[in-house]
Formats: sequence, C-alpha cells, structure tokens
Amino acid sequence: MQEEVLKVVQQITKSLTKLAWVKAITIAGSALINDLSQISDIDFLIYHESLPGVVTRKKYYQLYSLQDKKRPASFNLKVPPLWIMDKFYSPEGIKLDLTFIQIRHFEKILDDILKRGETDRKAGWFYPICLLSDLKNSLVLHDPSGIFKKWRAKSKKYPIKARKQIIKTNFFELSYNLKELKNASERDDYIYFLHCLNACVENFVQIVFALNEVYYPGNKRSLEYFQHFQLKPIDFEEILNNLIATPNTLNCLSKKFQICKKLTEEIKSLVTTFVKDVNLKTRI
Repeated sequence: MQEEVLKVVQQITKSLTKLAWVKAITIAGSALINDLSQISDIDFLIYHESLPGVVTRKKYYQLYSLQDKKRPASFNLKVPPLWIMDKFYSPEGIKLDLTFIQIRHFEKILDDILKRGETDRKAGWFYPICLLSDLKNSLVLHDPSGIFKKWRAKSKKYPIKARKQIIKTNFFELSYNLKELKNASERDDYIYFLHCLNACVENFVQIVFALNEVYYPGNKRSLEYFQHFQLKPIDFEEILNNLIATPNTLNCLSKKFQICKKLTEEIKSLVTTFVKDVNLKTRI
C-alpha cells in the first residue's frame, strides 16, 4: 500500500474509531493491491449499530479534516435499512468511498445466504453474495469485539444451498435471455440484442463463480478471477471479451448468438457433472 494512501487510511480509521456506534472497519478494492489510478479510490466498509444523519456526518468529516471541500462530493441524504455511501476526496486528493453497513441488516443477509441459500438480487441490481466477497477479502482495520472475525469464520466455507440456488436461478434466466437473443439477432434489433447479450454474460459469470465456489465480488475485475478457476468453459475469458468487445454488426449478431448457445451447453455440462442434485429448469 502506497505511503500516501496508508496515511489517509490511518487518519480515517483513527477518527472513526472514536465513534461508539462504529463496531468494525475494513477496506476493500484497489487500495489493497497497490493499484491506485485516477479512477481508483479507497473503499472503507464501516459496520455500525446506528448511524447519524448527513448533517452530523458532514460536521464530523470537517472536524477531523477528512474532506477536501473544493472537490465534488456526494452524500446519502436518507438512511436505508442496509447501508449508505458517502463519496468525497481527502485533502491529499484521494477519492474516498465510505460505506456504512448496519449490523442488524447485514447479519440477516448473512443468515439468508449461509443458512437458507437465499441469494436473490435486491432492488433489481444488488447481489447480496458480494457482501460475502468483501467479508472474505477485506483488510480489517478495527474489530475490537471480534464481530467481523466471527462473520468471516462463518462464511469461510462456500454454502452448498447458495451455490445451487445461484446456478438454478441464473440458468433459468439464461434460457429466456438466450431465446430473446436469438429473436433480436433474427430481426437485426441491435439495441435489444445488446441488452440480451449483457444479460447472458451476467448469467454466465454468476454460474461460473458459483461452480468454483467463489463469492462473486461484483462486476469490477471479475474477469481477473477466471484464470484461477478450474471449472469453466474452454477459453472462457477470451470468449467473453470477444462477445463484449466485437462490434455488433449485421454479420456478427447470429454468430454471437451461436457462441452464447455453445457456452450455455458447456456450462450445463459442467453443472450436471460437478454439482449434485441440481434440477436445471428453463423459462421457455
């Protein structure tokens, strides 16, 4: 971790630990791998019991000189059940994401995944399984009660129920997305084809992560994981990159559909071979 980044991390951690409602602090993302570019930031995950409003938080950031007021900032005005996120720059010019996660709701999601295998997306976009990826890979900065250590121990083994549920749900969606991809290619509907293609790729990625019993980390850098996976279609990374990067011209829509169809067949073969008692239902 770069010296300048380390200084900011220590300053924010020292300030946050003075607040009684903060029970654990971790960091995730690019700061962990010493990869700070102009678009990178430091992702703080702050686990709390209760959270003060935005006015109090802004005063707090000002009190400890954490925010550069000359640069753009974004603050959550309302407090949803699970988390809020404040985005701003430090005086050193480093982008900061402070995500406050409410313990009560976090533990419910943890139990839903580990005990009941419930992994459905929240609000149509958020994958709860991403929280377990953070749980496994984050750097712990503050955990005096050992609560984060307890959560990490609970989630060390990938849950069988969640694995099966992720595979079943995404294969069910994939069957429909593949059908719509074919329809879009036949009528040269470029915009809808791109929508269906993105949906298929998302299904492929979710299934392959679950196959390899690795918690899905989110869209950023997910391709980097595939080189370490044992269970995946042949040339999986290259195929995904070509699907996304190649222009959707008139001549290639049908070809891309055939590639997705073949990927679907390969993934189905992997699932039936390596996952017991999974009934892969289709939506068509």
